[in-house]
Amino acid sequence: MSDRNSTGSADAVGGPGAALLVVEDFAPLRVLLARVLGAEGHRITAVETASAALDASSTTGFDLLVTDVALPGGNGADLARSIAAGRPGLRVLFVSGGVQADLDLQVPGALTDFLQKPFDIEELVERVQGLLGAADADAAADAWVDADPAAPWPDVEPADAPAQQD
Repeated sequence: MSDRNSTGSADAVGGPGAALLVVEDFAPLRVLLARVLGAEGHRITAVETASAALDASSTTGFDLLVTDVALPGGNGADLARSIAAGRPGLRVLFVSGGVQADLDLQVPGALTDFLQKPFDIEELVERVQGLLGAADADAAADAWVDADPAAPWPDVEPADAPAQQD
């Protein structure tokens, strides 16, 4: 897991899964998010502030931004917009105690979701998986669209077809 210590530096921990940037100013929740998502196999960088998140995003690639909306010195929506400006297709999970309808969470060019606090851990994991799955689906679609139409089709045997004898 990665956790931002009181001096603002990040500690990175995690497995071979997706890289997540977690931004949460409430330390116990930040640690919980990092532990839960790290236990799912993701590599976590957890920070406390929007400015620390901008620093981390400029030096570390990540697949998903998980951010509180209300942050010291800024807010999660502005943070996501700043990062998305240089990362088309950014995936963002906003987490907030506020009501979603009352928040401006529009991030042009990003795929976003919202999780209301307090939340269930299983719902957190499902939302993260959903956003990451959407990224996988987009990558597959991009590969299909970018494929050379003149390239030969691969020889693929149906899974239930008997093996051919030479």
